[in-house]
Amino acid sequence: MIRTAGALCGLLVAGCAGRGGPVAVDGMWAYAPEHMQVHPLTRHDVDNNALEVRVELLDNDDVSCRGIGTLEVVASRPNGGLPMVDRLLINLDDPDTNLATYDDVTRTYRVTVPLGSVETLPDQVALKVTFTPQHRGPMTVTQRISMRSK
Repeated sequence: MIRTAGALCGLLVAGCAGRGGPVAVDGMWAYAPEHMQVHPLTRHDVDNNALEVRVELLDNDDVSCRGIGTLEVVASRPNGGLPMVDRLLINLDDPDTNLATYDDVTRTYRVTVPLGSVETLPDQVALKVTFTPQHRGPMTVTQRISMRSK
């Protein structure tokens, strides 16, 4: 009984050590992202002529979570148009970038896509977001975003 309690205390202390971050259990990530969505807070920031893209990663229980991997955001004209700006790649493997991009309040990653060089904006933008986690293949979502002021 004492050995079991000692081992349990050792695991608890080891699990709490460090500055946080993911914990691997038998090579699998506990509560790792399994799917994602473009969050409804995604919008056209008229003042800065940019898209403020909010990406929510969700685990198997549909609970918002952080992830480790690469986040790619591409904004294109609708109907198969060419990308309006260069694709953005965000390296979420880097702890500082991950922390700076993640919004604790909304539990989303916030990515700003500048549209300053785009002369005429369409009424809608086709947004494609791909998250490639370390533990599995990429997941992609597409969504159209209204560019009209509300």
